[in-house]
Amino acid sequence: MPTLRRVVVLGDLDKSEWPAMEVATATLGVRLQAVKLRRPEEIEGAFHLAAEERAGRLVVLPSPLTNANRMKLVALAARRRLPAVYPPPEDLGLTIPQSVLIRADEVIQ
Repeated sequence: MPTLRRVVVLGDLDKSEWPAMEVATATLGVRLQAVKLRRPEEIEGAFHLAAEERAGRLVVLPSPLTNANRMKLVALAARRRLPAVYPPPEDLGLTIPQSVLIRADEVIQ
């Protein structure tokens, strides 16, 4: 199994979190590369950078930009065969019927 050495983090990272993330990953011998996305036009360039950096993984942070361009991010990662972690969608558009919720309560009790 190949060893993970470099991870690209896409999105709008809170700078106060970055030092702790670097320390945690450094203990594992992994280097983080932050790529801030401000506009949709920057997405393809971010994947080009990830390829240049020989990133072994991609972490996509939640933001309005990454959420709105989720399918593009997934397609680009798949095309480059870059394993990626994405935030969960904000709204899955699902409604759970009341009957299912009542049954779940009965099962839990």
